[in-house]
Amino acid sequence: MGPILSYLGLAATGVMVWFAAEFIGRPIRTFFDLRMEVCRQMLFLANVQTELPKPFVTLEDRSRKRYGDMVSARRDKSRTRAGRADAGLC
Repeated sequence: MGPILSYLGLAATGVMVWFAAEFIGRPIRTFFDLRMEVCRQMLFLANVQTELPKPFVTLEDRSRKRYGDMVSARRDKSRTRAGRADAGLC
């Protein structure tokens, strides 16, 4: 009868250790998993700029305006060439 009680005590101890590891250890494991995920995300997003500085925004606006002016000038130039070509053919 002694060895049977010893085995039952060992099994009961194993069950208690499993409960302790599962119900107490799970939040701890989850914390470390989340911490590791945050570290990965921080490394992944470390070189992403959140907001552009003001000089770059104004430079971009100036560039767009200058590009629009260049396109308009090019259109005007091509229209005058087309007008000259039409006048020469008539």
